[in-house]
Amino acid sequence: MIGKASIEDFFENQLILKELYRSSIIFPLNPAQLSGITDFLGHHELTDELGIKIVHDNILKQRFCMPEDLRDSLTESLARLVEKYRRPLRNQNKQYILDILGFFSTEEVIVWVLEEDLKTLEEDKELLSKKDLIMSEIKDVYHSKYLIHIFEESKDDLLRLMWEYNEKGKEKGHEDERKIALVLDNILDYAVENREKAVYYEKLCGVRK
Repeated sequence: MIGKASIEDFFENQLILKELYRSSIIFPLNPAQLSGITDFLGHHELTDELGIKIVHDNILKQRFCMPEDLRDSLTESLARLVEKYRRPLRNQNKQYILDILGFFSTEEVIVWVLEEDLKTLEEDKELLSKKDLIMSEIKDVYHSKYLIHIFEESKDDLLRLMWEYNEKGKEKGHEDERKIALVLDNILDYAVENREKAVYYEKLCGVRK
């Protein structure tokens, strides 16, 4: 079924992915099959939605050992795809992709997406003026047990960003930007308070729960 998929025929791909999704509920897909699914993502939103969900559910529920080459291929494909679904700040495809990348400790991508999301907040003065809305937009995406390990590993980067936004907020006309420092402070709190709940892939085919 995966081999039959074609970049040009998104309708047929949708039917293929629907069947793969139904089958994978009973018979989970293996690493090679999941890596194969990512090869034809990024061409249509309907097939992306199904494909991302299949990869997400199979990897995070089964938590099996993956050969390094397949793991690299899968994470690279999803890293390229994440920009397509970075906005709006809160959306299901983005959440699923970040959970998978977080599970595999793809630190550079997670930190980059967070930095870009903070820039979006900075540019959106209307959203920035609503503290509770900012927190809900960020919490829904970044309060995930699959990202806790990343936040621990990249604590220095998060602290640097937090203090940079704190300093920006001291400038006249930029007072609201201090709220972004609070967003980062909230993420750091979440990581520390939920440290024992962190779930991530260990390279020697083990999963910390």
